[in-house]
Amino acid sequence: MKCSNCGFENPKYEKYCINCHELLDAESKNHDQLPNRSFLKFLPIIGFVICIVFLFAFGVISFPEGSSNQGHNEVAEYLTTIEAQETQQKFLYETTAEEKDFSEENETQEPKSTKQPETSPSYNSEDPAPGKIVFTCQIDRQTNHDQICIINPDGTGWKQLTNDLHYEHYYASFSANGDQIVFSSSLPDHTGFNIFIMNSDGSDMTQITSGMGDFYAPALSPDGQYLVATRHINSNNYISLLTRDGDFIKDLNSYYDCKDPVWSPDGQQILFAADPDKTGIQFYIMNKDGSNVRKLTDMDGLRGRSDWSIDGIMASYTGEYSLHNRELFLFGENGSTQIITEGGDNLAPSFSPDGKWITFMSYRDNYWDPDGCEIYIMRLSDGYTRRLTDNNYCDYQPRWGN
Repeated sequence: MKCSNCGFENPKYEKYCINCHELLDAESKNHDQLPNRSFLKFLPIIGFVICIVFLFAFGVISFPEGSSNQGHNEVAEYLTTIEAQETQQKFLYETTAEEKDFSEENETQEPKSTKQPETSPSYNSEDPAPGKIVFTCQIDRQTNHDQICIINPDGTGWKQLTNDLHYEHYYASFSANGDQIVFSSSLPDHTGFNIFIMNSDGSDMTQITSGMGDFYAPALSPDGQYLVATRHINSNNYISLLTRDGDFIKDLNSYYDCKDPVWSPDGQQILFAADPDKTGIQFYIMNKDGSNVRKLTDMDGLRGRSDWSIDGIMASYTGEYSLHNRELFLFGENGSTQIITEGGDNLAPSFSPDGKWITFMSYRDNYWDPDGCEIYIMRLSDGYTRRLTDNNYCDYQPRWGN
């Protein structure tokens, strides 16, 4: 077939001219009246570009974010996941309740089944996770008479576990199964602080360190085999590793002002606060043998007292004591941070065993009162907060356990 555009003689089976790529059909005879079709070979490319533009416009795909945004997403995604789980739980409960109401309305029309219905867990938006919270209580309002107390997350079951006001007991935390509590005490002779262990009901109190310096903030590993604690000796602070029975293994580091060690959920890493450069306390993590130390934060107003949730997110507080402006925040291993309180002077957060709640101390109901700190819990999905203690003395250093 001869091309009317360039005159080239093409084979009969060709649809487009081999020479000029113009259409070879009856319409080509009226070529002067038709638009130029040379653009057809670019249609696939044009279509691809249009698709990409639409995908970006509707947010289906996006440009890679910088490290700071990725860091923010780690904490934000954690909170979003918790909120979604709470919403699903509420939906399942409401659906079950609707089905039950429908069944009761129609029970006269249908024979009753002899099979017992499955029990669905009740949903109450104010119900916290199970477990227990141990904390330091200044029973007689004397700071050097601190005692160990325990309470349920719903505010019931308060009990004082130590009862000798001649000695100071604090920095309590649970074993992984919640059966035992480790803490620091000035027993037996006020010459320093040693690590003690007792059952969660206060029985069988046993001293497990002696003559190795002062120990603070002891924490049992998730597998229950080891202890990590702040050790102060010869004017230096160390993060030290011990056996469960208190036998010294090694100092993991000796950074300036290193303190408040916390185990990772899998027991392979340790979170701690330190000021190695003497420029301000920051949070670091290291392997359980002291290797591979990494800095996590770059913030002002950090002091320590942190926790590590089962989901991998960490929590602490930032602010100044003199200004009473301390706030709780969440942070991740990649540097992400998110403030989760607003006002009230809040400190010392600890996650619930399921990671959906935190307990903390706050002056929010007794602002600027030195004896006004009380124990609270907060649901992370929506910020719902409940006060657990109500005393004329300070309750502080809460730790949530099973």
